[in-house]
Amino acid sequence: MLKNSSKAIFKNPIAWALIIILLVRLFTMKTVLDTGFKNHDMDQYYSYLPALIEHRDLTFNFHDNGRGYWVKYYETGKGCPKFTFGIAIMELPGYLLGFIIEKITGENSGGYSNYYLWSVALNIMLYVLIGLALLAKILSKYFSKSVVAITILSLFLCTNLYYYSLLQPFMSHASLFAINCIILYTSIRWFESHKNKHLFILALAFGMGVLIRPTNAVVIIVISLIGIYNKEIFMQRISLIRTTPIWKLIFALLLVLMPFGLQSIYWRYITGDFFTYTYQNEGFFWTDPKIFQQWFSFRNGWLIYSPFMVFSLVGFYFLYKASKNLFFAIFIYFWVNVYILSCWWLWPYTGAFGMRVYVESYVFLALPLAATVACFYKNLVGKVVLTLLLICFSILNTVQTRQAKVAIIHWSDNTFASYKIVFMKLSLTEKEREERDKVLKSIDYKKACNGERDF
Repeated sequence: MLKNSSKAIFKNPIAWALIIILLVRLFTMKTVLDTGFKNHDMDQYYSYLPALIEHRDLTFNFHDNGRGYWVKYYETGKGCPKFTFGIAIMELPGYLLGFIIEKITGENSGGYSNYYLWSVALNIMLYVLIGLALLAKILSKYFSKSVVAITILSLFLCTNLYYYSLLQPFMSHASLFAINCIILYTSIRWFESHKNKHLFILALAFGMGVLIRPTNAVVIIVISLIGIYNKEIFMQRISLIRTTPIWKLIFALLLVLMPFGLQSIYWRYITGDFFTYTYQNEGFFWTDPKIFQQWFSFRNGWLIYSPFMVFSLVGFYFLYKASKNLFFAIFIYFWVNVYILSCWWLWPYTGAFGMRVYVESYVFLALPLAATVACFYKNLVGKVVLTLLLICFSILNTVQTRQAKVAIIHWSDNTFASYKIVFMKLSLTEKEREERDKVLKSIDYKKACNGERDF
């Protein structure tokens, strides 16, 4: 029986796609040593863990200016980081593994040795693989296994999900990608099976997603509308909610509120208030969305640095034709999400490779992408063309990922002129670097924060 199941796994193209992704992670483990935790946002997310476990001081009064934490201190005399502790919770299993290994070896790095780096990186990659496996199960309901395998492999190798899973797993995006996979999977499964486990996992995943990035609350559109495309199904959904025992709905609501509730208790302890807006003067400009710039600017433009995702946009047409029950929820979510993200004061989301805040939405964009892949897969010519496209886009993504890693592609100041100079180059001569630096265009962050966002 075990032998037969093993054969079945290795005959499954989806399993091979996941194995390839895992191998890529294992062969690129050294990359996390070059990035490390001590890098702006990543250190902020992570800082709660050494503060709690090494220093036993979540007021950050042990704070070392050399560490680079963005800690704000309040009238209470206590301080806290800019970001919530959601990612720290996600990183906790990896941290504890690093802590155990360090105790065995007798080292004491305060939470910043290579053991922690590798452990947390593998921890996050495990989330991504679980997420991709759940995503594959969803896609398999509507598409062939070959189409699903190509979809998840291309989503990983041809977009900046690759960069944020391998080079910067300590940012929030890979973890949120995995959480959104869980949300999509459990949403569909609960409406199909009505099982408690799916409802409760969905509720907790949604709550964690909102804690990590409050704008992720927009996935409520997918949760609410997935599967609905006519009045009859809408009424069935309403009936399901009405007939669900009230205790289940209350318990699910408590699970939704629990992550942010814990954060609120922490804020109360630190600042004296249950809610603290730690972003201070940063905010949204709702009447000035920068969608075109966010997609096509050389300052991290989405379709400049992940051009493969144009096939996902095209795929909305094919998804509408093939699966209206999926189309409406994903389409509405996508445009609402794009609008919200484009209104943020710093629309390029600097310190990034590509439009990093779109990574978590790739979960949902996988559905129209799979619809496009399925169209290619209808005949031999289509398969050959798709294979060639995947090779080209994966090479482009690998090269640009390498360029971002060594700062050939600047993290915020790129222009069309600088992009032309560095295009597909893995190293720059001194002259090329000087030419590139001359045409970089910096951002006036103070003006941007005040609404002058045309840069």
